[in-house]
Amino acid sequence: MADLARQLGWSEVAVIDDELGRSGGGTARPGFEKLLAAICEGQVGAVVSSEASRLARNGRDWHTLLEFYGLVGTLIVDEDGVDDPRHPNDRLLLA
Repeated sequence: MADLARQLGWSEVAVIDDELGRSGGGTARPGFEKLLAAICEGQVGAVVSSEASRLARNGRDWHTLLEFYGLVGTLIVDEDGVDDPRHPNDRLLLA
């Protein structure tokens, strides 16, 4: 995914993989919290993942991410393409 981000023109790429291999049952989500904090601080231009819906474990987390993405202009990139939550049509497809 980091290579995809670079191919799309992002020169500064950070990888957050704190939760790889962990069960979805736990409440501690250091990677998710790190991502959300960076988005809220306006440090993230795009979030790239193999499947965007896997970034959140439940609907509440997913809608929180979408809201913050839209507020700060963070793009969502996965294997299906690039979505901009600020655009109503993109947001409808993701929600």
